[in-house]
Order: sequence, then C-alpha cells, then structure tokens
Amino acid sequence: MPSSARRFTTICVIWRVDLGIDPYGLVFISALRQRLLISLFVKKDCELDVGDVGIFIVNGARYCKQYYIDKDRNLTLVSANPDLRESNVYISAESDATVVCCGKVLLGESIPLPDYFLEEL
Repeated sequence: MPSSARRFTTICVIWRVDLGIDPYGLVFISALRQRLLISLFVKKDCELDVGDVGIFIVNGARYCKQYYIDKDRNLTLVSANPDLRESNVYISAESDATVVCCGKVLLGESIPLPDYFLEEL
C-alpha cells in the first residue's frame, strides 16, 4: 500500500430511537415496541468539525448528537430535534467529566446546527 494511502476504520452501530424522531433523515430498518432500530456507520479516529454528528460517551452515558465547541472550549452535544433540546449535554471546559468521542457518524452530507440552538448562542 502506498504511504499516501489512508486507511479508514468504519464501524456499524445499532441505535434505538423513539418513533417520529428522524432528524438526520436516516432509513430505519425495523420497529420494536414503539422504538426503531437504525444502523449508523461511524468513522473512528477522526477529528470532528462543529455541526458534525458523533457518537459520544459522557460519564458512561451514550449519545448520538451534533458536536459544538465554543471559543472557551466548552462542549455542547446538540440534539437536532428541537423537541428534544432539553436533552442537550453541556460540558464546561473546567469540568472533570469523562468524554469519549467514538467517531463521526457518516451521513453523506453535512447538516447545519439546528436553528433553536443558534438562536440561543
């Protein structure tokens, strides 16, 4: 393999979401007791840009949310669904929280941060 070739590691994650919530336009594969299972393809070991959707673990809890970091290095994991804005996760730069980014969700196109979030900045 030439040294200029890059290897990408992609994993598939099965995620459960409530019915009616599809902020990223993903195709659902099956329904089970009022919840849907979706397949997410995630690129591991990559940098996230503001607005990218990622899989995160914060103090042991798992999230699939948009990434936002402000100029002071405070992190917000943003729900794309305005009805779920109270589920946003804010981690201050001074926090001792354990945050792991498992990778970037491959959507095929970038999506903007939701209007409700931008209006609150």
